[in-house]
Amino acid sequence: MNEKNIDSAGVKMKSWVINSLNVVQTMGVFILIFTFLSVAYPRFFTILNLMNIVKQQVPNLIVAVGITFILINGEIDISIGGALCLVTIVTAKTILSMGIFAGIVAGISTGVLVGIFNGFMVTRGRIPSFIVTLGMMYMTRSIAYVITKGFSIGGLPENFKQFYGSTFLKIPIVFIIVIVIYAIAYIASNRTIFGKNLYAVGSNKKAADLSGIDSSMVKFKTFILLGFLVGVAGVILVSRLGGVQAETGRGFEFAVISAVIIGGCSLYGGEGNVLQSIIGVFIISLIRNGLNLSHMDLYWQEFVTGAVIIIAVLLDTWRVRLRERFSLSKM
Repeated sequence: MNEKNIDSAGVKMKSWVINSLNVVQTMGVFILIFTFLSVAYPRFFTILNLMNIVKQQVPNLIVAVGITFILINGEIDISIGGALCLVTIVTAKTILSMGIFAGIVAGISTGVLVGIFNGFMVTRGRIPSFIVTLGMMYMTRSIAYVITKGFSIGGLPENFKQFYGSTFLKIPIVFIIVIVIYAIAYIASNRTIFGKNLYAVGSNKKAADLSGIDSSMVKFKTFILLGFLVGVAGVILVSRLGGVQAETGRGFEFAVISAVIIGGCSLYGGEGNVLQSIIGVFIISLIRNGLNLSHMDLYWQEFVTGAVIIIAVLLDTWRVRLRERFSLSKM
């Protein structure tokens, strides 16, 4: 074995070690929190409570796929909370006036349009994604208030509200939807040219451009995909809630983004895995469930949520520094 092959094997081994540390770190945190809650709160480790946790996380799990792709791409989208709210409002209003099918189409289309706008402004307008999506966050929330005039929207058809709890072969249909989405996302990110381009653009945009990859188109498609998933999640959320208001989805963006980062995605791009994002989503949900079981004051719960976000970013920074240290050691 020549020196070049030895170096290549060493690089692969170091990369495998880092990725393994990410998985162990994420799973370790999940197991630790799950074990603590099971011991400290007997009501936690019940079938009813665990099923409720999983069902409540369906919208988060769906949107986490899109956020994973966005972060891998080296971008960010903090408008998903406002976009989700607008999707729910449009879905509910359209169902009441034109029927369920029209409401579903209108809701998903609203999410896609938000994604198209964000993607266009980032790729063609050359505006940083944080600024674009920050503006979109306020715009969508404002439109939601204008449409609802501050009032809740209810009175949705019973058959639509029952969809969230419906099953197929005793499996909740919303679980099947999540499984299908993650299966497609995993294949797309690991077995397709789009997935390879996604990681290439996020790791080094200039190098990707020089290799012939249209990085702008990759980013644009990713924002549209996220918009579509926000649309799907919003429609499902309307069915679960049975009614919506302009405050729906408040804080949703930070819960999902922090969950995906805890799951191993990097704010610096080029790193992430949709399957690990699932674990990150459930870590956040377990923390919130534990806070509710402990009857902690609502204001302190917000403090803990903010602390979790900071810890998530610290973990991401630690992973990046570790990777850079290994990279420098091979030079």
